[in-house]
Amino acid sequence: MENQYFTSPVIAAALADRLAEVDGPEVVVVSTGKSPSWFDSMTMDTARAEVLFRLEQADTYNRFFSFAPLTAHGERIIVHAKVTIVDDRLLRIGSTNLNNRSMGLDTECDIAAEPVDAAGRAVIAAHRHRTIGHWLGGTADEFAAVEAVLDSTGAAICSFESQRLKPLGAEAPTRIQRLFAEWQFGDPTSTSDAWRPWKRLARSRRTRPASEGGQSAG
Repeated sequence: MENQYFTSPVIAAALADRLAEVDGPEVVVVSTGKSPSWFDSMTMDTARAEVLFRLEQADTYNRFFSFAPLTAHGERIIVHAKVTIVDDRLLRIGSTNLNNRSMGLDTECDIAAEPVDAAGRAVIAAHRHRTIGHWLGGTADEFAAVEAVLDSTGAAICSFESQRLKPLGAEAPTRIQRLFAEWQFGDPTSTSDAWRPWKRLARSRRTRPASEGGQSAG
């Protein structure tokens, strides 16, 4: 999943359930390391930290990976694409972010392709390899070769020494940031709660021990 925002509690809950399964999927997310504006940093980045923490907690089998892209000189890249690829069988591209607004308030337009033959699925796989290779500063063939050996997209990304895709972890937010995340300020789910944040209150489900103060491992 390559997306500008990754904050939807509904999507996070669904992914957490799958990550807890013995034979569940591997989940790889690429998103901006830190939003450029103060407002997005307080609303989107903080809410994403909550989502990442929940998924990291649910990742019993080490199948969840999240990354932020960097330039060759280590500078931040703002991710604006909205692409999802599932099992190289389904490709979705459009304007929808993985946040509350896109799920019910904003007007979005997406296109999904689900080819029924091996040739069509090969096109999706090639697009995925080309995209990840681009982020890593390499080629599609280079990434595909490593992925085939490791049998894991996330592990293959981590094995590259370029560090153009930096692991994106969940940092512990301040009290003010937690307040923004819990009440989901700036991210209404529909017109009915746009000015009624109490209708979308989503208390954190964190189970962090009282003695733990740092961030969890991704």
